[in-house]
Amino acid sequence: MTTESNPRRILAIDAATLTGWAHSSGRHGEWRLGKGDERASRLRRMILGAGRLYGVDLIVYELASYGAGFRVDKRTGRKFQQMASIKLHNELAGAIKDAAIELGAELWGYHPSTIKAQTTGSGRASKEQMIAAVNSLYGVETDSDNVADAVAMLEMAKRGVLPSSERKKRERAAIKAAEKRQRTLFAVQGRSKA
Repeated sequence: MTTESNPRRILAIDAATLTGWAHSSGRHGEWRLGKGDERASRLRRMILGAGRLYGVDLIVYELASYGAGFRVDKRTGRKFQQMASIKLHNELAGAIKDAAIELGAELWGYHPSTIKAQTTGSGRASKEQMIAAVNSLYGVETDSDNVADAVAMLEMAKRGVLPSSERKKRERAAIKAAEKRQRTLFAVQGRSKA
């Protein structure tokens, strides 16, 4: 993982029906989104409220796990998708992105295994291991895996741990800038020879 210094106002979100959140001001907690079709709009309102209250320059959130939305039939052992879970994850991700745009905040998404690996040393850590690690490493007293994940993402962002998508985007931008400098240099050299 690439790191960089990050003094910005950061809001970390572990989106679910019970959403964990943490802000670089030291505040953290859970937002109950309830049931029904209004969960995404409730999450968006909560994020906008946090933005107004604490200020937000960067929102980091947990990307939906590739395994999320699957359940094993105990009788047959077969895996099947739970479309409602997949739909909820997509709607909540959309609400986070919409709120980030409205706040003018940058948006980073971390894979669950990256959050676990950065916090516990294992990308396959259990919820209990994550809670214990966050309580121990960051002095946060919580028994909520949602809050623990949000605090872990906040600390990653504060350390400047870039998600792979952001790292790749910056690498592409650096390559384009280097190519442009090279083209300019060759053009200048070509003119000086003439």
